[in-house]
Amino acid sequence: STRGAKAALEEYFADPATPPTVLLLDEIDFLSMRKETVLYSVMSWPKLPGSKLVLLGIANTIDLPDRLLPWLAASGRLPLRVPFQPYSAAALTAIINQRLESALAPAAPASSRPALPATTTAQAADDLLREKAIKLCATRIAAVSGDARVALDVFRAALASSSPGAAAEATDAAASPDEGGGATTG
Repeated sequence: STRGAKAALEEYFADPATPPTVLLLDEIDFLSMRKETVLYSVMSWPKLPGSKLVLLGIANTIDLPDRLLPWLAASGRLPLRVPFQPYSAAALTAIINQRLESALAPAAPASSRPALPATTTAQAADDLLREKAIKLCATRIAAVSGDARVALDVFRAALASSSPGAAAEATDAAASPDEGGGATTG
């Protein structure tokens, strides 16, 4: 049961014999919107007597404790904040290009692939338009949030509207665990 699991975890973290434990919660801003009771319980564990739990939370909003979790301040559990700069337009451009190349690259190893034909005028125009679209998207998103997920979502949607097969491949390639964003914006 949920209560039994919560009680067992509280007992585990309060036990002085428990080794030091680091718990990393990513997308904590999404957790706070869904189940504040779960988040409240998790955030209380490091304060248990004898607890050696270190809780690291990653959120995309610097004011999360003030705005969404006022009970943290009331209970004396305001976290130490370590802000990271949002992704720049250049970084977003590099991320989008890398993900698109991964999604659209042939599956065969480079050594076994035939040489690519010379670029045609149409291909050059497509490449130029793609480059300009990526740069525009990256610049706009960097100005608003710097969130790599938003930039990748824009290109997933663009690929979905242009080619259903490419969209599925791009979604698979873009869903790697490191996309979340080294950027916690404020």
